Amino acid sequence: YSGLKSPKVQTYITKNLAEKLSEELNTEVTIESVDIKLIKTIVLEGVLIKDLHKDTLLYVNYFSLNVSNYNLDSNYFNISDVELTNTAFYLKKYLGEDELNLQFIIDHFAAEDTATASVRWLIDGENLLLDNIHFKYHDENSIDTINSGINFKDLDLIVSNGSFHKMHVIGDTLIGKIENLNVTEKSGFEINKFTAMTSISSVHAAIDELHLITNSSEIIGDLNFSYK
Repeated sequence: YSGLKSPKVQTYITKNLAEKLSEELNTEVTIESVDIKLIKTIVLEGVLIKDLHKDTLLYVNYFSLNVSNYNLDSNYFNISDVELTNTAFYLKKYLGEDELNLQFIIDHFAAEDTATASVRWLIDGENLLLDNIHFKYHDENSIDTINSGINFKDLDLIVSNGSFHKMHVIGDTLIGKIENLNVTEKSGFEINKFTAMTSISSVHAAIDELHLITNSSEIIGDLNFSYK
């Protein structure tokens, strides 16, 4: 048991698990280092997942999570701090393909039994800090031509920084406060400030107390969306 407390041992075990997952997914999954203080703290560095075309799907330079309280009997976790730094997440629909390059991972883990899938988790989070997050979405099948503004079929966003507070995850609903989110899109569009109270589920999104400042406008108010 004492050996499992060693970051070197944890990294060795995790690298072997990543190799096994690589074989199951038929792609590359690697992790450079792991440091887990049982249940309370998890630190991951150098996490790389490639898609089936061997292009980068996810790269996480640094991820840390601190758990302040938990109850496994009631499926409850209280997370005090989460930090995500220098991360790239690239979604893509390749030419001639209908599904996202992420779908093979979703399908793999969706193969769980129905009893596990029906477990309802309650997760509270105090602080989520983002620093230098690069997100892309490209649909190679799109024939849309956008001469100015954002092309939502070819997004390229950088979140330079942002924070989320007092987060709650109940079933498929995420509730929390967004503060000082700064985003730049390759088109030149910039979000210089995004502050709001949010509630997002699979069928509804509410954005209250919104204060949005871009490089060309300012919006204050409340927004509500319903979708299927």
